[in-house]
Amino acid sequence: ITSGLGMLESQTLLFTYLSTTMQKNINRLEEKAEKNLLLVCEEKENLQQKVYEQKRKLLLRKKDLAVADVIAKQTEVLTPSLAADDHFKNDYKAFATALDSTRHELPMKYIHAEGNRQKYF
Repeated sequence: ITSGLGMLESQTLLFTYLSTTMQKNINRLEEKAEKNLLLVCEEKENLQQKVYEQKRKLLLRKKDLAVADVIAKQTEVLTPSLAADDHFKNDYKAFATALDSTRHELPMKYIHAEGNRQKYF
């Protein structure tokens, strides 16, 4: 009985030692896993921030391309009117000069001028 009791105490001691060692290892592994999880979460946040920035840059580039396309179309459509613009300026200057030189001869009722007419004449 004594040897059986000694063996039981010995096994209990061994079991306690193994339990304590396992608990230490489990605690150490849990701490290591938590640190790794924190690192992974930080990396995920950094990557999400980079994705957000890249999406924002892509959206801005798309908007810039759309604006450039609209400007190109407007330039294409308005280019022919530049020649007409110069012609209009020259004709308007000639008309203004003619009107200015003959305004004392023109009756005021035939010239439309908003506001104070005397200011213009």
